[in-house]
Amino acid sequence: MSLERKIIIEERLNSNAWDVDQRPHIRIIDPDQCRKCDKKPCLYLCPARCYTPGPDGTVLFSHEAA
Repeated sequence: MSLERKIIIEERLNSNAWDVDQRPHIRIIDPDQCRKCDKKPCLYLCPARCYTPGPDGTVLFSHEAA
């Protein structure tokens, strides 16, 4: 007997959705160091893509960018 269960379409459509927190879970302690960073891995670590590059080279949390 198979232990697989059938997944309804609504569950499949929401399988890549995340709840966005009001506070960032990655904090940038030294913005000067952030400006010097070329690769900016923090932009890609968050699956909800809450981080964006700022105009001065720092990284902004989605609520700060608005």
